[in-house]
This record gives sequence, C-alpha cells and structure tokens, in this order.
Amino acid sequence: MNSHLAACTTCDGSSDSKILRRIGIASNCMTLLEKHVWKSRIQVHTQVRLYQTYVLPVLVYGSEAWTITKDLTRHLDAFDTRCLLKILWTPILDMLAMLL
Repeated sequence: MNSHLAACTTCDGSSDSKILRRIGIASNCMTLLEKHVWKSRIQVHTQVRLYQTYVLPVLVYGSEAWTITKDLTRHLDAFDTRCLLKILWTPILDMLAMLL
C-alpha cells in the first residue's frame, strides 16, 4: 500500500478501502447527529443543509485522489440515499401517526 498525504491506494491503484473507510466515518457522523438533529423538530430543509454541511464533507474528504469504479459509485450513492431517507423518513412517520 502506498500512502502519500491523504491519498491511499493499493498496488493495483484502487481506492476501495479508502472510500469504504470514508463511508464508515460519515456514517458515524450521521449516528452522532441522530438524536439532536435528525430526530429533532428542526425543519427538513434545514436538516438537509446540515447534512450537506457536516456529513458530506467528511464523506468526500480526499476524493480528488480516488479512483472510482461503478461499484464504488453505487456504494457512495447508496450511502447518500440512506442518509437522505433517514432525514425525510421521520417527518413522514410523524404525519402518518397524526392521521391514524
């Protein structure tokens, strides 16, 4: 493994481990913000802005040195979708609870 500054790649040039590590760190950020942000009464558009401000930069840190494949793109897209669904799902459940 070759390491230079924030860019880590394997001998074959793939960035799989680096990207999966960043997804894990960003996932921890989502978990840390869950009680005080995602499950709070903060408006949804503000929560999305907080996600863009606090979680996405953690995810893409060092991305300029990544070698992206279709599989890694799917991992990144899946993480982004899961995060946004977590933000949007709570208000939907609240509305359903009021209707029932």
